[in-house]
Amino acid sequence: MVLILPAAPWRERDGLDALTKVLGAAEGESRFVGGAVRDTLLGIDVADVDIATRLPPQEVIERLQDARIKAVPTGLAHGTITAVTPAGP
Repeated sequence: MVLILPAAPWRERDGLDALTKVLGAAEGESRFVGGAVRDTLLGIDVADVDIATRLPPQEVIERLQDARIKAVPTGLAHGTITAVTPAGP
C-alpha cells in the first residue's frame, strides 16, 4: 500500500527537500513516518518530521555530513540520527 500525503506546509520547510534527496527518498530508501504523517492526515500542525530509512546509521551520518547537514547521533543504539536543517532539527 502506497499512500501519498496531501500537500502540507511542513513539506516546504527549508532544507527538507535536500534532506530527503540525501536520504534517497526518490529511490525508496526513506519515508516520512510518525507524528508528521498522523498529524497531516488529521489536519493538525506538524511540530517535527521523522524520516525512516533503510540505510545503516553510519551511512546516514556520512551522507548528511557530505551534504553539509549537521548530524547528531541522538540514539545510535536505536539507529536514531537527528539531522539539523536550516529550519531546525
